Amino acid sequence: MNVLNINANKRLAKFYDDVSSRCDVLLIQEWANHASPSVLNTVDELPDKPHRSVTKYLLAESEHPFTVLYEEERVQVLDFNGVRIVNVYLPAGASRERADMMDRLQNDVLPPFHPISLMVGDFNLAPTPEDGWYGREKSTWTKNYERQAFYDLWVSCGLRDLGLFEPWSATFERMNNGKLTAFRCDLALADESMWQWVDYVHDLRNAGKTDHSGILVRRISS
Repeated sequence: MNVLNINANKRLAKFYDDVSSRCDVLLIQEWANHASPSVLNTVDELPDKPHRSVTKYLLAESEHPFTVLYEEERVQVLDFNGVRIVNVYLPAGASRERADMMDRLQNDVLPPFHPISLMVGDFNLAPTPEDGWYGREKSTWTKNYERQAFYDLWVSCGLRDLGLFEPWSATFERMNNGKLTAFRCDLALADESMWQWVDYVHDLRNAGKTDHSGILVRRISS
């Protein structure tokens, strides 16, 4: 099972074929314009799929049947024949909002669905100080209490940040006041006995189709 995760910057319909052909399971954040009150209706712009679920911010689809165990605007908990995967999109605004959401995931949302084998998404934070840059300086965007909440979340689920062990690469870059903001904020937290890292998917961002790079991971055959 190959899983591709990417933030589509509200325009998945424009490059859907480019991503759907690369994986068995597609997990998207910001798949369409979530500011629109009719955002859920825009799923009609995508090719029909028998196994798909959408929220205001998230889309999950697969070549194989899955069960939605829990769903809200920014969280999907999915079951693929006993393999449980979480798709998340953390708020892009205040640090406290992100920390509070991670605390709620850890303490309220996810415990009934353990064991979680994989959690992917756009976390809108730098997991370590070396994961966020503003020009040549480390960014101060991510606060220490956010990182603690992030750490507590993946530890509580028994997961590891797979990208932490790969050569560093930004998944989001943007010029800000003449300096390059570069973050590794699109993440795959996984049970290492079940999932292996495949690669970053940079070509879609490099081509201007979205402003985030994707992540591709593969389930290890049992």
